[in-house]
Amino acid sequence: GNLWVALIGSGKIGCISPMGGLKLTIDLPIPLVSSVMFGGPNLDVLFATSISNSGNRQDAHPQSGLVFEISGLTSTGLAETAFTGKIPL
Repeated sequence: GNLWVALIGSGKIGCISPMGGLKLTIDLPIPLVSSVMFGGPNLDVLFATSISNSGNRQDAHPQSGLVFEISGLTSTGLAETAFTGKIPL
């Protein structure tokens, strides 16, 4: 599958193909996108966090620091595997 990443400093989310190429970018209205993950009942909503003040990077945009929701993508996330508290050897 693809790897979805925050392209921090660019105001974009990137979708990286299994071959390593940039397949798609999504523009957000803020420059400091910090992380992404799929959620929702069907794992078909992409959530993106953003930075307003991390201590070493700041952005004064009024929407900085918010969580953004992107729906309508053709991709879905994978369910997490619950940690059992044991590490297999």
